[in-house]
Amino acid sequence: MVRAILYVEVAEGSTSAADQLAHVSLANCLQLVSSLSPNEVIVRVECNDLKSLNEAITHSFAEIPGVTRITTCVVINS
Repeated sequence: MVRAILYVEVAEGSTSAADQLAHVSLANCLQLVSSLSPNEVIVRVECNDLKSLNEAITHSFAEIPGVTRITTCVVINS
C-alpha cells in the first residue's frame, strides 16, 4: 500500500476542477479531497502500488482542466 499527500493548485475561475479531483475514477486508488480555498486543494491518495500512484497523479489528476500544479508532499510506502 502506498499513500501520498498532494497539494494541488487550481487556476482562477476553475471551480469545477476541485470537484473533479474528488470524483475522478481511479483504478487502484482511493482519494480524499479537502479544499483549502477555491484555488488550493489537498488530496490524500491511497493506492495498491507506486505505479498506480504515479498514474493517478500524472494522468488522472494532472489532466483535469484547471489543475495548474501538483506538489507531492509525502509518500508513505507501507
